[in-house]
Amino acid sequence: AAIMGQGRLVVTTRDAFGNDRSGTSDSQDVVLVWLQGSKPVVLARSLSGPYTGRYEGRYCGCTGCSRWPGTSYPMCRTLPEVDGCASECDDCACFKACTCLQGIAPLNVLVNGANAPDSPRSVMVVDRPGVAAPAYTEVLPSAAEAVAGVGSTVWVQTRDASGMDCAEDGGGVTLKLARVDVATGTSESWPAVNYVTDGLYSAQLAPQAAGTYAFQAYLNGAPVSGGQVGVVQYSQESTVTLDGGASSSDGYYVGDVLWVHYGDYGQMVTVLEYQGFLRRCTVTPRFAVSINNSFAYEVFKSTHLMQVVPAGVSGATTRAECRPADTTL
Repeated sequence: AAIMGQGRLVVTTRDAFGNDRSGTSDSQDVVLVWLQGSKPVVLARSLSGPYTGRYEGRYCGCTGCSRWPGTSYPMCRTLPEVDGCASECDDCACFKACTCLQGIAPLNVLVNGANAPDSPRSVMVVDRPGVAAPAYTEVLPSAAEAVAGVGSTVWVQTRDASGMDCAEDGGGVTLKLARVDVATGTSESWPAVNYVTDGLYSAQLAPQAAGTYAFQAYLNGAPVSGGQVGVVQYSQESTVTLDGGASSSDGYYVGDVLWVHYGDYGQMVTVLEYQGFLRRCTVTPRFAVSINNSFAYEVFKSTHLMQVVPAGVSGATTRAECRPADTTL
């Protein structure tokens, strides 16, 4: 979806093998985006992060836009792409002289003169993003390894039910960190979550001890990015049946961590097999405690696991640059 007057897009360029582009300034690509009938806008290459294949920027989310003022608004007291037009100045002409109709419009993404895959694609033009929805809110990829006492930053992007990034701080985002390799009891903590911009939040995870940790993000108490909470229906030594809120897809939770607990008493296990129709998990290791339907459970996705190594130990790898570039959206 796109917002009338202030669309925002992030494009990641990749090589022919599907690797994110990286390297020096001579590998910069030219990325243009526009809604059908509007003026193309050049996205700026992101200067943050370990690679340079990320391009982002704003475009006019209106059909029929005649001009785009660029990144400088010398006559405006506010930024039009953030606050809308607050006066009749020339810099805001883009926002005053557009058709700006809600509905379906083609979004074009051109990289180095060629259409990106799925471009043009149809997007919904809306007045503003809706309320953040747990099913569409995502924990963005972060480092899978951290150093004890130093930690790693986790990013949470809130999105509405149409998949659009939220435009403001709606609150309700929390994050939990739990130690996986503790058989009984819990070592969970709740790091501070900070609002960044455009519905994006960050939290610093800094475990003091080495080990395997799992983290879970919540929106108004509901887990996001495929996490799930519920009540155990039935359990044996190496199997547990989840409740009706669990996925009905076979294999959906394979590799994920399952925390089965009664208050602070319980056990963390890894899912080896999942039968969607029965909502039944086969787990390892076997349960060392007696599990019944008075126990609650929580699923931590495998992508939300973090290895914490002692200070002075690193598993860092060397990044190689691949070119020339093929491009995906």
